[in-house]
Amino acid sequence: MKALYLAPFCLMFTVELSLAQPAGFDFADMQKKAEEAERCMSEISEDDMRQLERDAKALESKISELCSAGKRAQAQTEALEMANKLRTDETILLIRECTEKLTGMMAGIMPSPPAAEDFESDDGSHICD
Repeated sequence: MKALYLAPFCLMFTVELSLAQPAGFDFADMQKKAEEAERCMSEISEDDMRQLERDAKALESKISELCSAGKRAQAQTEALEMANKLRTDETILLIRECTEKLTGMMAGIMPSPPAAEDFESDDGSHICD
């Protein structure tokens, strides 16, 4: 089942990259890295993936409710607590390890996922905005 999550992703890159390959591009290397990432992702428990999804949906709902109720500080605190929890979550760490295998082959094609540090900026941004 987890392979199904990554299969469309790999297919999309295969098609995209076969159409426009930059100089020095190594399609075989890209395919090898995608297969390594797929193998790595297959080691992640589906139950753990589903639990992360449930937790994320629950947090999104809770934050939305807090923001709607004018409890901005509490919403911000909840979001930062979850970000801190996710920093050490074994499933998240394994996902990050698996996707790092794709680093480089995706440069210029897709933006990098945000790091936990991105959520701690002091730029005045707020979870409710």
